[in-house]
Amino acid sequence: MATQHETSSNRTQPSKPALKARTNLRPAIEIHWSDLDATKLRGAVDAVTRMGGAIILGVTSDGGALSICILDRDTKIREYPHTALEGETVLDAIMEEYT
Repeated sequence: MATQHETSSNRTQPSKPALKARTNLRPAIEIHWSDLDATKLRGAVDAVTRMGGAIILGVTSDGGALSICILDRDTKIREYPHTALEGETVLDAIMEEYT
């Protein structure tokens, strides 16, 4: 007697597609905090912390973008600039918003 999980026919199950490794479509570039203007970086940190917020700085795991996270009460703002120009634009916006 067959159980409910057994099949009585020899039909083949459809094969699953083979897994393929993901490839990163972004160009392999690195960005470092030292690429940005130190005065703008200091100004952004000062502006956020004077208003009682916190700012977390880092880089993405592939090194292709900076990571900026602002914690302001119940709000979390995240930005991932890929170039020094984008990074400085974000820092300018932070200083404007928090001054």
